[in-house]
Amino acid sequence: MKKTLVALAALAATASFAQSSVGIVGVFDIGFKANSAPYTAAGTNASTNAVAQNGIATSAIKFVGTEDLGGGMKASFLAEINPNLVQSSTSNQNYAFATDYSGTPFNGEQYLGLSGGFGDVKLGVPNAGFFLALNNSNPFGTAMGSAYGAGGVSRLGTRALGIVSGVASGTARIIRHERSIQYTTPSFSGFSATVTYAALNDNTNNANPSNQDGYTDIALNYSNGPLNVSFANAVNKFGANTIPTLASNPYLTTNTGLSANLANGDYTYNVLAGNYTFGTTTVYAGYTTTKSNGMTNAAVLEDATSWNLAAKYVMGQTDLLAGYTVRTSNIAGVNNASVLGLGANYNLSKRTAVYYRFEAANANTNDAAAVVGGSVTNASMVGVRHSF
Repeated sequence: MKKTLVALAALAATASFAQSSVGIVGVFDIGFKANSAPYTAAGTNASTNAVAQNGIATSAIKFVGTEDLGGGMKASFLAEINPNLVQSSTSNQNYAFATDYSGTPFNGEQYLGLSGGFGDVKLGVPNAGFFLALNNSNPFGTAMGSAYGAGGVSRLGTRALGIVSGVASGTARIIRHERSIQYTTPSFSGFSATVTYAALNDNTNNANPSNQDGYTDIALNYSNGPLNVSFANAVNKFGANTIPTLASNPYLTTNTGLSANLANGDYTYNVLAGNYTFGTTTVYAGYTTTKSNGMTNAAVLEDATSWNLAAKYVMGQTDLLAGYTVRTSNIAGVNNASVLGLGANYNLSKRTAVYYRFEAANANTNDAAAVVGGSVTNASMVGVRHSF
C-alpha cells in the first residue's frame, strides 16, 4: 500500500511537471554594414563602415514559459533581452538616453498572461497591437528597408513621437508601451481584435524618468489562408505635466518643433496593412496617417501620411525582397521622403541564413536638425542571422 501511494505521488508529480514548460528562444543577427550619410546635425559627413547588428531582425534572447491550467486555460510569460552584439560595455553604448531605462535588464517585450476560450490577456509590456498590424505591410519587419525605425526615413512622420518600452518616447515608431494591459479576442472565421491600454499617470511624479504618458490602440485583423489584412488605430496622450525626460530629449524638442511643450496633446496614428500569397510570391501594401493635436504651444502640428508596396519571392533556399515607401508631411522641407529596400536571404537551414540588404533613404530635406541620427542616404549590409 505504501509503495502504491509513493508511486501515485510520483506519477502525479510527473503529470504536473508535464503540464508546464520553460524555455529560451531568440535570434542573433550581425554582419558588416556600410553607411553613406552626407550630413549630420553638425553638417559633417557621418559615413561609416563597421560590424553592425539587426540587419534583418532585432537580436533577442527570450525566456518563455507556459502552464496548462486545465479546462482550456493556460498561463504564460515572456521576458526579452535585446543584447548589443557589437558593444560589450554598458558605458560604451552609444545611446544618448540610456539613463531613461529603468527596472529589469529585460529591455524588450515582457508580460504575464492568461489565455483560454475567452481570448488572451497580457499584463506588462506586450508588443502593441498597432505594431503587430503594421508588420503585415512589408517583408522587412522593422529592419533595413522597412521605413520603420529610429534611423533613415520613418513612415510614421518626421516629428511624430512614437512609443517604445523603457524610454520616455521614441522617434516616430510604435513598438510597445510600459504598464500595459492587452486583450486579444479568439479568432472567429479568421477575424480577431486586439486592444492595448496604458493609463495616463503623468501627475504621479514629475521627476520620474519612465513612461507615464497614456496609450490606447485597437487593432482589427483578418487572417485566412493566403490573405492577411489589418487595420489599427493608436493614440498617445500627454497630460498637463510632461515629464522632464520628454521635455529635455532633443529628439522631441528642437528636432521636432514641439517647443518642449506636449502638455494636454496627443498623437493619433492609423494603419491599413495587408499581404497576399500566391504560389511562391507574396505581395504587401500599407497606408498610414499620423496627426498631432492639442499642443497649443507647439511650433508645428504634424499631419503626415505614408504608403508602401513590397514583394517577397521564394526560390528554393533563397528569398528575394523588394519594397518602396513614400511619406508625405506638412512639415516644411521634409515632404515626399522615400525609402527603397532590397534584400536577399540564403537559408542555410530553418534557423540560419546569410543575407544582403540595401536601403536608399531619401529624407528630401536640408534641415539636418530634423533628422538627427538618421539621415542615411545609402546603406548596405551583409550578415548572418541565427535563431534558436
